[in-house]
Amino acid sequence: MMQKNYRSNVLNHFQKYKQQEEQKEQEEKENRLIVGKENFAEAKENDANNDLAMVDIKIDTGGSKEATITTNIEMISTTKKHRNERTVLIIDDNEFCREFFGEQVREILSRILKSKSNNNPAPFVVDIIGDNVQESLEHLLVSEFDYDLVLVDMNMPGSPPSVKTSSAGLYLTKEYKLTRPDSLTKFVCVSGLGRDEELQSRCRAVGMVPPYSLGKPFDRKELLDLLTKTFGHV
Repeated sequence: MMQKNYRSNVLNHFQKYKQQEEQKEQEEKENRLIVGKENFAEAKENDANNDLAMVDIKIDTGGSKEATITTNIEMISTTKKHRNERTVLIIDDNEFCREFFGEQVREILSRILKSKSNNNPAPFVVDIIGDNVQESLEHLLVSEFDYDLVLVDMNMPGSPPSVKTSSAGLYLTKEYKLTRPDSLTKFVCVSGLGRDEELQSRCRAVGMVPPYSLGKPFDRKELLDLLTKTFGHV
C-alpha cells in the first residue's frame, strides 16, 4: 500500500510539474506575439505626433489557429533602424550549428569592421535563434529594427502543412518580404546543398541576395566574402 501511494504521489507531482511548464511555455509565446504592440505603444506615448494606425498581421502556424501580431504600420512600411549596431541574425534549429556559426560570424565580422576603422571596430550584434521556422518569422516581424543580414537554414521544422520542411528557409524569406516589402534586410540561405545551382535559383526567386546560399559545413572564404560585401563599406 505504501509503495502504491508513493508511486501515485510521484505521478501527481510529475503531472503538476508538466502542467506548470506547459503553462509557462504558452505564456512566453503569448508575450512574444504582443511584444511588437507593446514596443510601438510605448513609442506612440513618447511621440504626440504619432498617429499611425495599428494593423493585425496573421501568421499561419500550421495548426487550427492563426497567430496574430498587432503592430504599427511604420514597422512594416519603413526601414528605419532603432539600433546603431551592424546586425546579423542566424536562424538554425540545430543548437550546435547556430552557436558555432555565430562564433565564426562574430570573429570574421570583428576583423572586417576593425580593418575598416583603424582598429576601432563599429559595434555589431550577432543574434542566434531557430527552434522552429514559425517562431523565427515571428521574431523578425515583431523586431523593432531591421537586421542587416539574415542567414537562414533551409531545412527547419514548424512550417505550415503546405510547405515542405526542406523549404522552410524559402517560406520564411518570402513571408517576411511580403509583410515588410520596404525592408532592406538581406537574406542568404544556409544548407547542405548550398552550392547546388537549382537551390541557388530558388533562393534568388524569393529575393535572397548573392551568393544566395552558403554550404554546410560552411566555407570560411564564402562567409568572409559575404560579410565583406555586406559590411566592408562601413
